[in-house]
Amino acid sequence: MKIARIESFILGTGSSKDLLLCRVETADGTYGWGEAYVTHRGAGGGSERSGDTAPSRGADANVCEI
Repeated sequence: MKIARIESFILGTGSSKDLLLCRVETADGTYGWGEAYVTHRGAGGGSERSGDTAPSRGADANVCEI
């Protein structure tokens, strides 16, 4: 099974959590969805993410290249 494409979507919820949805598609067209969330620290709005940890983006801003 070969992964052909991964798409990620970050949804700002206006609360203390942002949602991340991820769609993974294989070369034969089979696909699945995953989900996660990022919590923020205090009222300052800083998140638990540190540094530049985002994957590089392809031509489509919603597609992550691996």
